[in-house]
Amino acid sequence: MAQRILIIDDDPAQLRILEESIKRFGFAPLTANGGEKGLEILSSSTGATIELIILDLVMPGMDGMEFLEHLSAHRT
Repeated sequence: MAQRILIIDDDPAQLRILEESIKRFGFAPLTANGGEKGLEILSSSTGATIELIILDLVMPGMDGMEFLEHLSAHRT
């Protein structure tokens, strides 16, 4: 099974570019258009490891720093 990479970005063009680039290297990209959706994907992926998160820091709603704070608080 291909290693999974989560891409979180509010810009659809950036998501598409990163997703296609990651696929070319044989990885399995998962995409989220914001921090909230990224957390949903992480919480629903029980048992399936996500190897890397590519995160936009400047987004409307939950930005990248808030996402990291949430992730840190819920992973300890």
